[in-house]
Amino acid sequence: MRARISHIAPFLLPVALVFAAAGQQPPHGTDAQQSGDASEQDRVVIVGTVPIPDVGEGAPRFTSRDVEDIRERAEDTAIQAERDLERCTGTPRGYLRPRCDHRSFTGLLVCEKEYAIKAGNLAGKAAAATKIAEDVRGAAAAGRADSRAVEAAELNRQEAVNKMQDAREELYETQADIGVWQELLLRGRKNIELDVMAASVQRKRAKEQGRPADGLSVVGVEAALLKDGKGPHVLIQGRITNIGEGPVRVPNLTALLLDERDWVLAKQLVSPTGAPQIASGSSHDFRFTMQPVPDAMKKAVVMIASPSEPPPRYQIGAFCSRDY
Repeated sequence: MRARISHIAPFLLPVALVFAAAGQQPPHGTDAQQSGDASEQDRVVIVGTVPIPDVGEGAPRFTSRDVEDIRERAEDTAIQAERDLERCTGTPRGYLRPRCDHRSFTGLLVCEKEYAIKAGNLAGKAAAATKIAEDVRGAAAAGRADSRAVEAAELNRQEAVNKMQDAREELYETQADIGVWQELLLRGRKNIELDVMAASVQRKRAKEQGRPADGLSVVGVEAALLKDGKGPHVLIQGRITNIGEGPVRVPNLTALLLDERDWVLAKQLVSPTGAPQIASGSSHDFRFTMQPVPDAMKKAVVMIASPSEPPPRYQIGAFCSRDY
C-alpha cells in the first residue's frame, strides 16, 4: 500500500490515465476524460496554500477527508469482523476466543478484526496529521508560518500516513488469506493451512520478482470521472488484446488510483465478464467502475493482474463452521 506505481508491479503492462482538473485539457497522448456531471464541489480542493514540500521519503498525498474515509471504512470492517466472529465462535464480545492466527479460519477473522482496529486508529492519527499539514501550508501562504514549519508538518504527515498504510497492508494480506481459504473450501479441500500459507508466500514473491503477461496488453483505455446518487466514481473501459500464438484465458485486471507523485491511493481487482478466452489476434472488452474516489486522485492505471492476486473475500455465510 505504501509503494509508488513504479515499485509495485513492473510486470503488469500499465496504461496510465491522467485526470485533468476542471478547465484543463489532459496531457497529449492520454485517454483520460472528465465528465461534466462531476463537479469540483464534490471533491476537496485545497486552495490558498503553498505546495507540499518535497522532503522525506514520501507518502501518498491523501487529503484529510480521504484519510477520514479510510478510517471510517476500517472501523466498518472491524464491526463486520466482530459480527462474523460472533457467528463463527458462538460467543459474544468479551468471551474467550481464538488468538490471531493465519493457520485457522476463525484465527484469520480475529486477525482481520485486530488489523482493522489498528488501521482505523492509525488512520485517525493520520487524518489529524494531514489536517495540520494542510493548515500549516495555508498559514504559510498567508505569511503566518515559515518553510521549516511546513516541512516539519509534512514529515509528520508522511510518518503518520505510512504507518497507516503499513496497517492497511496487514489488513489486506489477512483478507487475501481469508479469500484463499474460502476459495479452497468451495473446491471441497480440507486441511488447507499449508495451501493458504503457500499462497501468501507466492504473493510476496510475485511483488518482488514480477512475472510477464506473455502476449497480452491493455489498449484503448478510456476513463471518466462521473457522479451518481452514490457520489463520484471512475468509469474505466478498454480492451485486452492477445498477440500471442494461441488462445489465452481472459485475465483479471488490477486498477489503481494514484496521486500526483504516483503513490497508490486505491486498488481494485477486476474480473472481466464475457467469453472465458481470447483467441490469438483477438481482443476482449472490459468496463468497470471504482468507488470511492480519493480527493487526491490524479491518475488511474489499468494493468494485467498478477496470477498470484488473491481471490475476493466473500461474505462469511456457510463458511463458518467448527471444522474450519
